[in-house]
Amino acid sequence: MSWQDAYIALDMPSEWRLCPSGHSAFTETMYKGLNPNANFKMIKNMPSNDRICEGVTSI
Repeated sequence: MSWQDAYIALDMPSEWRLCPSGHSAFTETMYKGLNPNANFKMIKNMPSNDRICEGVTSI
């Protein structure tokens, strides 16, 4: 069983799952440390049944 399967089996809210919470929060904090005007948005994530995690950074 993958971690994505475990999240789904436990009916964990998608915003608590690794990509949307941990990955997104880490990445946004990292970019904001480099440039306070930076924004990061997760547009695809595996826990929501996408094949990959993908985010977009903008300034």
